[in-house]
Amino acid sequence: APTMPPIDAPGAGAWSVTEGACAVDGNCVTSPNFPSNYGDNQGCSISVQGNGKAISVGSFQTERKYDLLFVNGEAFSGSNGPAGKFPTTGVPITWTSDYSVTSAGWKICLEGGVGGGSQTSPTGVGVP
Repeated sequence: APTMPPIDAPGAGAWSVTEGACAVDGNCVTSPNFPSNYGDNQGCSISVQGNGKAISVGSFQTERKYDLLFVNGEAFSGSNGPAGKFPTTGVPITWTSDYSVTSAGWKICLEGGVGGGSQTSPTGVGVP
């Protein structure tokens, strides 16, 4: 029998904010209040259905070392976003800001993946 797409496929429903004030914007998710500054003492948890797609970064600016976005348990801050990382389905992406200094925040998206690709193969290999 053919494999049916997930029920939430029409909206690409890859991101889902399970806690906090982060926001889903189509194929992307943003920090609270983006593109304006996020607030102090904020946090959110985002569930992702990565389907083998890497993260692309539309914008990333947080207080370095203190306001952190965690992808697969790895912390990103400052202007160092998670570009090229493959989010693990079932492992939430989390955001936390401390008690002082805010910045413009972030917008991360899932790249349009090529069907049948493997997340371990280097980009461009085998593509004419």
